[in-house]
Amino acid sequence: MGINRCQILVVAVATVPLWLVADVGAQLSDDQLLCPSLMDVSPSALSKLESASGRNEMRAAVKELGSRGEEKQLECLENLWRRGSEEREGARYEVLSDPVVRLVLAQILLENGKEAGGAYVSYIKDKAYSRNWVVRSNAADALAAVGDLESIELLQEIAKTPHRLVALRAVWSLERLHEKGVSRDKVLPVVSGLVTNPIIKDEEVKKVLRRVYEDISREQLEELEPSDESGKEGFVALEEIGGGDDAYEGRIKELEDKAKAGDVEAQHTLGEFYLLGVHVNKNYSEALKWLSLSAQKGFAPAKTSLANMYLSGRGVEENREKAVRLLLDAKNQGYAPARRMLRILEKGR
Repeated sequence: MGINRCQILVVAVATVPLWLVADVGAQLSDDQLLCPSLMDVSPSALSKLESASGRNEMRAAVKELGSRGEEKQLECLENLWRRGSEEREGARYEVLSDPVVRLVLAQILLENGKEAGGAYVSYIKDKAYSRNWVVRSNAADALAAVGDLESIELLQEIAKTPHRLVALRAVWSLERLHEKGVSRDKVLPVVSGLVTNPIIKDEEVKKVLRRVYEDISREQLEELEPSDESGKEGFVALEEIGGGDDAYEGRIKELEDKAKAGDVEAQHTLGEFYLLGVHVNKNYSEALKWLSLSAQKGFAPAKTSLANMYLSGRGVEENREKAVRLLLDAKNQGYAPARRMLRILEKGR
């Protein structure tokens, strides 16, 4: 009895990996190959995808594909995303529907300009609320590819988690957003608020937050020009970060001149530097003077910084009532950090 071609193909598929069968590409349907478009252009990548049997292997294969940024590879990742949305049985679909794998896919596709009608962004934001720390930490990574105000606020909340790895990944994502120039004026207030947040008790997380804050503030001080108004609203009161910095003496003098001339943003920034001991020696009296001048002229970030001083009792007598009044004023001006601080105070009652 003869054996026909179909029987040979069945035996081959059952015993040999798909990517090694000579004419399998022409015989198998798209449902049997994860990314048939890679058969000719990248057989090694197809090999890794087809052999991935678990979350970590699939994630590694996806990241390797995404690192190339080529259209065929991106089409493959889009295909994997769609496959992961299908409700099918089998180990392959179970891996593709794994939240961690889908978060990596969404992140890479967003970074390469793919949007899928907002599906990737929505998925990432949804998983940022996950109670599974592995999923949430990967969502923190992926939020760096989103970069809108909501994603920054989500990273702020994730950074407060007591799980060190999850918190650190949120902080690193905030840093990446700043480095990419995305919402720079929004990142600094969030980082500064996190440094002083009493909820964060992990010393390693605090250390990284202080380092990120110092890097960002130094960058903005170096970029300071008379016409530059970006980023100065971000200096919400923090814990001690460091001592004076002679290398920035000239820039500090420039900042002082602007503050003395009545520039409310310069007054606020200078007050924050004295409060923190960043680039100057810590001096609560000077901090109070400059922050008060800025706040009296209606600058909402300065009101929020003063509120922090009155809440913590640094350089002033502790006065919660006065702090709340300042925060309410800033909130009514539409200043988001003041609104969030009031929310925290309300929860702490």
